[in-house]
Amino acid sequence: MDASSWTVVLICAILWTICRFKNFCRSMLLALRLPGPPAWPIIGNILHVTNTKAQFALADNVGKFAPFARVWMFLLPTILVYQPDHLRVILSSTKVAEKNFFYQLLQTFIGNGIITSTGDEWRKNRKLLQPMFQLGPIERYFEQFARTSEAVFRRLQTQKHWQITGIVNSCVVSILHKTILGVDLGPKDDTPFRKGQLLIIKRILKPWLLLDSVFQMSEMSRNEAKHKHDLHLYVRKVLVDRKAKLPDTNGKKCFLDNLMELEANGDLSEEDVVNEAVTFMLAGQDSVATGVATCLFYLAKHQEEQRRVHEEIEAILRDSDSQALKLEHVKKMYYLEQCVKETLRLAPSVPLIARVVVKDVTLDGFTIPTGTNIFVSPYATHHLPQIFSDPFKFNPDRFSVDNIKKIHPFGYLPFSIGPRNCIGYKFAYLEMKTMVATILRNYHLQLRHEKDELKLSYRISLRAKGGIWLNVQSRILLQEE
Repeated sequence: MDASSWTVVLICAILWTICRFKNFCRSMLLALRLPGPPAWPIIGNILHVTNTKAQFALADNVGKFAPFARVWMFLLPTILVYQPDHLRVILSSTKVAEKNFFYQLLQTFIGNGIITSTGDEWRKNRKLLQPMFQLGPIERYFEQFARTSEAVFRRLQTQKHWQITGIVNSCVVSILHKTILGVDLGPKDDTPFRKGQLLIIKRILKPWLLLDSVFQMSEMSRNEAKHKHDLHLYVRKVLVDRKAKLPDTNGKKCFLDNLMELEANGDLSEEDVVNEAVTFMLAGQDSVATGVATCLFYLAKHQEEQRRVHEEIEAILRDSDSQALKLEHVKKMYYLEQCVKETLRLAPSVPLIARVVVKDVTLDGFTIPTGTNIFVSPYATHHLPQIFSDPFKFNPDRFSVDNIKKIHPFGYLPFSIGPRNCIGYKFAYLEMKTMVATILRNYHLQLRHEKDELKLSYRISLRAKGGIWLNVQSRILLQEE
């Protein structure tokens, strides 16, 4: 080929590259115009992933990066959206933004359930599962919430010091086995849902492992695949056993029973049933356990608020014919619910939501191109002073009947918001309220040291770093004294 022919080939190659990566280039140009935290060459802000202090510093001061912040994930430009008006645009419709590739990385751990699926498959399954998480069906689980909570926490009556995170997690795992799988689980029973480690963070830190072909050759992949196999095998055995025995549910079906009906009707395959059961077992574990443990810490730290919750519980039970905790009791515990909501404002269990823009979106004069990755930080939004005055203070009265009306509809999103919000949020709220009510009815909580502070670790879900230790006194023994 002569020089002119090579020139034509080169021009064609350049034009093809520009067309193929046009939106990526537009995202790069936008990111270069936006403010954001200092970034390293090539690796960008990736070290924030392992630096909890840096993550909280960014979230706590995100308002100085207006109208939104730029974050580099290696050379991948990502936009951190935190203003409620912008979140309304991004999260209110799946026609604007969808889940991005980060959720695909979860498939190697939990399978292709409602959390990781997209498109028509997600829409179909979401529609099928939504009725199971309306308030009526959810309230049928209350008896299991109350019974399991009472059994777990009664066993600890003589202990004066609790590592509350481990205790609460054990209770949540037992509740999930009964309500999701219909299996009674003792404190020492073996289950793969007590084990395992999500490796997505480690994959992000080693970008070559984001390529499935490379990841599948790693020891990390083999460990994750084994745990996924154990989870799915465990659920499949429960499913086979439940089908064989066809238990008399007496109208009180577990989640798996409902999935079995969908399979029998041809709406779901057996593989779908297993995937969804595993998904809800995992999704309902860390988020609720962290929320309950954190709420108990705040109430131990804020004795006046704890007193108000306990007085509310006692007043409701005093006016009841039954001293056993019942659904109608918990539904009347409005101040307790305010405390749970304020806890999830200060420490949302899921601190980061990832999306990808599926069409050009204009926010405050900036056009975010199709294909741009978006981060949403509920933690950052929940700490905006223009939405919540004195945002670092524990103040449950923010969620009183009068004050809650003043909160921007997209200013509070502990379970995300919009069509892709957490389908099980009503389940989580009722479960959390029941567990906290059971504990505070029976125990008075104090910090081990007056100046103890909550140390959170910023990962896929917020965790209490090092656990939470509380001093506990039985209220029965206190009355006897």
